[in-house]
Amino acid sequence: MGETAPLELHVLGAVTATRDGVVLPLGGKRQRAVLAALVVARGQAVHLDRLADWVWAEAPPANVVAAVQSSISLLRRHLEPAAAARRRGTVIASAGGGYALRVADDAVDAWRFERAVSRAAGLRPVAAAEELRAALDLWTGPAFAEYDDQPWAAPEIVRLHELRDLARERLLAARLELDDPALLIGDLEALVAESPLREERWRLLALGLYRAQRQADALAALRRARETLADTLGVDPGPGLRAIEQQVLLQATTLDATGSPPEPPAPPGERTPPRATTMPPSQHPPRPAAAGADVRLLVERDEEVDTINGLLDGLDHGSGGLVVLEGLMGRGKTRLLAHASGEARSRGLAVATARSSAVEQPFGFGVVRQLFQPLVEDPSQPETVQVDGTELARDVLQHVCDDSDVDGFAVLHSLFRLTVAVAADRPLLILVDDLHWTDVASMRFLAYLAKRIADHPVAILVALRPGEADVGDGLVDALVVDCRHHLRLAPLSHDATRTLVEDRLGPAAGAFVDVCHRTTDGNPLLLEQVLGALACESIPPDVSHCDTVRALGSRAISDVVSLRLRRMPADAVAVARSVAVLGTDADIGTLVRIADLSDARMLDALDLLVRSDLLRDDPPRFVHPVVGDAVYAMMSAAERSIHHERAIAVLRPLGVPPDRLGAHALEAPRRGDGATVALLRAAARDALGRGAGDLGRRLLQRALEEPALGLEREDVLAELAGAESHELTTRPSRALVDILDEPDHGAPSADPIPSA
Repeated sequence: MGETAPLELHVLGAVTATRDGVVLPLGGKRQRAVLAALVVARGQAVHLDRLADWVWAEAPPANVVAAVQSSISLLRRHLEPAAAARRRGTVIASAGGGYALRVADDAVDAWRFERAVSRAAGLRPVAAAEELRAALDLWTGPAFAEYDDQPWAAPEIVRLHELRDLARERLLAARLELDDPALLIGDLEALVAESPLREERWRLLALGLYRAQRQADALAALRRARETLADTLGVDPGPGLRAIEQQVLLQATTLDATGSPPEPPAPPGERTPPRATTMPPSQHPPRPAAAGADVRLLVERDEEVDTINGLLDGLDHGSGGLVVLEGLMGRGKTRLLAHASGEARSRGLAVATARSSAVEQPFGFGVVRQLFQPLVEDPSQPETVQVDGTELARDVLQHVCDDSDVDGFAVLHSLFRLTVAVAADRPLLILVDDLHWTDVASMRFLAYLAKRIADHPVAILVALRPGEADVGDGLVDALVVDCRHHLRLAPLSHDATRTLVEDRLGPAAGAFVDVCHRTTDGNPLLLEQVLGALACESIPPDVSHCDTVRALGSRAISDVVSLRLRRMPADAVAVARSVAVLGTDADIGTLVRIADLSDARMLDALDLLVRSDLLRDDPPRFVHPVVGDAVYAMMSAAERSIHHERAIAVLRPLGVPPDRLGAHALEAPRRGDGATVALLRAAARDALGRGAGDLGRRLLQRALEEPALGLEREDVLAELAGAESHELTTRPSRALVDILDEPDHGAPSADPIPSA
């Protein structure tokens, strides 16, 4: 083997080097990491200090500079064995106070792969398919396989895997122009199952089914795509999927095979849609899902689906009702609501949706606004929202109901009339997720509405967790009493667990399935999180990896989220925490100030969180409320308090309404700040004016906790007493009684709270 033979460096798998096909010795893992880091730099000089920080960050030796220099010397000896010691340096050159890789563009497999994918973009299908096959054959495993947990390698790993996914999609697009589409359906189904959030894969599947003379299955696949995106991200399909759906319905000739080249891919550095995983799939490929159904969406939920369909059938005949879905976190409630929404829309019904959250619970009528504000703001429905008797409802929705003397019953009945008016045009399905976090005012309306819809084409479907209702006055119980069906979601059976395991990882050992079922307790969401982590690491579902499942499954979803965040840079963690605190007020501008980052660092952090399937990016929101809850719970009480204080400072100049600022003030530190007291009092007045008495009392009680309240104390006490008097109760709050019991207010009577 002569040194004149070309040197080849490989990073699309294990980090190795070869000449004439012979593997060169490169030393241990850290020594190979030095070479890998230089490949990541793509010929740019890496300063010696930065190289040391990258490779020895976790356990630096006493003389880390000497360790770097020693590794470089050994690598040069292995890569240029025939050169004299003083002449070695043509491959790894000294430059810019550090080192740089000096090799040809075709010497690194990752660079060759990237160029091949770019070349294929302008080729006809036959040549493009050949080019893409050759490019994908360069992969022997995950990129930089040994260093996937290293921050210096993570961005390049993500970029290469995104490009690989794009190449696989473009290869199938080219093959659809050349081969019998019926023979490609299995490959397309497997590709979709691997990353169901990539819309291009759904488009190719629908196109393949249509060309295989399976128009109905093509439309069913597009419905599955819509449900998956709505359930997981809460978004509708993008322009590409909407366009092909219309083309299939019209049987457009543009869907016929033309032999034209596939559309060019995005440039390698350009961002592509978020992926379900950032690493390649397991070596055991997923089984293709049955056409027209995604087995991962509604496994073992036949009874619930039948009940929902029955509720919709009743709407078709003019009768309404309430169905309650109850289940622990992750049991599939949100997916059932998404199914109901999709089915209702396909029948031409009107759908109003809302998702309660702990962050928004203090906002009076928050859920009602989510349900009906789109109708009020829709210019195509002026007659619906102008029906007599709906004036107070419109005031609530438009946030102008600030009269503390408003008759609560009149507001509820006005909202009821608005609901009936909407349903007069088309039967109406109302969906509320996470009912246990619904604000008191909205809960009262839902309870009021549920008693009056039996003879109206209005149906209500709500989902809640058992034992977590935080709404006063027993309103949840009052609502559930009036339901037509109360469905309690059971955990998945062992057989269902096997279906999901093998759908994601391929044929699985019985012991592996047993461990998956036991450690996740049949919880679909937790099982998906565990399977996603296993797929990310390309872990096969065999007996030898049962301990890995136990390690992942023994932690709750919050621990899985915590594990993923700990592997991320500090900027990404700071952004995730800021989104958790800001909730619906999170945008680029507010996040930059809360997290104290530059625009560029903020965008990089958001990009990483989106690619890791923790956030969706427009606007920045967690992919599931549970993820946001987990991130918020990871913060200490002091961290949360400081973040809420920062949120007030950032949001107040933006004109954010007092009710939303008040939610942050409830959690902010007690500093004796007069501005905070004024904010709490303003938020309380706003809440009381909208009928949210519980929130108003909490805000005033919080104002009383501010040190050095001074002369304002008597005013706040008077406002709190006034808030108590407007509630339909014979007993004042414990907080007010405790305050009045203080020495400054005289000796209390023996029993300050008379019995009713």
